[in-house]
Amino acid sequence: MKILYKEIKRYEINIQRSIFISFATYVDSQEKAIDFIKKNSDRNATHNCWAYKINGLENFSDDREPSGTAGKPILNSIKSLSLNYTVVLVIRHFGGKKLGIRGLINAYSSAAKKALEQLPKLSRYFDLTVEMFYDKLSIVDYYLLSKKAKIDKEKSEYTDRVKLYYTVPAEYRKEVVEKLNSLRIKYSIGDDYLK
Repeated sequence: MKILYKEIKRYEINIQRSIFISFATYVDSQEKAIDFIKKNSDRNATHNCWAYKINGLENFSDDREPSGTAGKPILNSIKSLSLNYTVVLVIRHFGGKKLGIRGLINAYSSAAKKALEQLPKLSRYFDLTVEMFYDKLSIVDYYLLSKKAKIDKEKSEYTDRVKLYYTVPAEYRKEVVEKLNSLRIKYSIGDDYLK
């Protein structure tokens, strides 16, 4: 699944003199999640804890924090918001005071959740190209716009035939295909992506 969202959300919190800095974004592969973690980790930090969830693939690291006190709470924050294709890194600069097991779980969970809550909800789309004669243009265009499709006017071509490019919410894929087939419209569909 391709992801078109590229922003990184950041959140910082001070808990009993320890600084927790969290980073969250969307990724479309395990390789990109690992690359994100490597690029944003701080070698001078005491801990660089992380988690990601990409479809059925989940992974996390406590990075020398007591087992189950950092990576798992970060992953649980991702799950609690029903997110997918998501990676979170939480950096801790130790402030001299131990937080205890419950304190660490709460700190990592809270830092992760605050960054995740800044991410926009992504929707699934597919690209659709339709090619037809002018007599079908208004019917097809009206129908696709009623399905919340967005036309790319710059790419569209108007010659002896019309070639239009749309971005369509994936929830309408089946209906759109059935309608275009019933109208005998030539079309091609791209893969789904999130944006």
